[in-house]
Amino acid sequence: ETLPAMGLVESQNSRFNTFVCTDEGRELLLAALDERPYNRSVDDHLVLWVRGGEEGVQTGALRRALSPLEPLNSRARTLLRDKLLRKRAEESDDAVRRRRDALAWVEAQRAGRTSGASWSQRPPEIAEAHWTDLLAGARFFAVRDAALAVLNVLECQMPAERSLTLNEKAVKPITKHLADLRGAAQAFLDIRHEDELANTFCRECTHTDPIQLLEKLIPRDDRVLRLQGARICPGPAFRGGTQTHEEQRDTDPDTPIIPDARGFPEGISHRIHNLFLFNVDLQGELSSFLVSEGEAEDRL
Repeated sequence: ETLPAMGLVESQNSRFNTFVCTDEGRELLLAALDERPYNRSVDDHLVLWVRGGEEGVQTGALRRALSPLEPLNSRARTLLRDKLLRKRAEESDDAVRRRRDALAWVEAQRAGRTSGASWSQRPPEIAEAHWTDLLAGARFFAVRDAALAVLNVLECQMPAERSLTLNEKAVKPITKHLADLRGAAQAFLDIRHEDELANTFCRECTHTDPIQLLEKLIPRDDRVLRLQGARICPGPAFRGGTQTHEEQRDTDPDTPIIPDARGFPEGISHRIHNLFLFNVDLQGELSSFLVSEGEAEDRL
């Protein structure tokens, strides 16, 4: 998704093997592969290796050119940053402005020009409407997590006969989780965000009748649990409660690489965390940053 979005490749569809480099993509490659193994360009050397005419691929030059553990050279990093800041043909001015503002914010965090932010204290780099959307996203994902916790507890209490009657007895063990879900959903609704799909889901999650709430929630999942009449039954992804909610979060692709990096507000989109790390990488400082973060975790 990133390569065509940044104008580095062209393709009629999203299949990776149909991508063709654009002129800007070739420019980035030439900058990034600025090494001369055996006095050849990197791509010429690899073509010889693929054809069986060259075995010298364990070289420092190739490692520096190809390894994701090695930082890009300054020219390649500058080209990438310019691509982030530039407006693309299909983009709105607001989308470009938001990306630039977010990059300015994470750079201020990296450089120590700000002491962090809380949801009650908007950073000067971010416009009010953008900040409201970030807050809405955080609160909506809190609703999602609370809903998953409800479903996980139901999955864990599924009896050996692999079915559960949807009644007061089934609801009792999840009373607290349902209260947490209602609270998170109401917190989202309090923002009065314009996303109607999100509002509809959250209104369903504030239902005071627990059985009616579950009658709305379970069909939305329909993968781990399914509702058949008045009975809760396993879906195709049912695992019998072998994975806790915390373990599910650990393997969630939306989980940021480094939680709580630089004191961002609780629950903020993982994209902000990862943009922070990407910006650190664009400064050529990612290796030292990861080392310092690891040392801080060791001290804890």
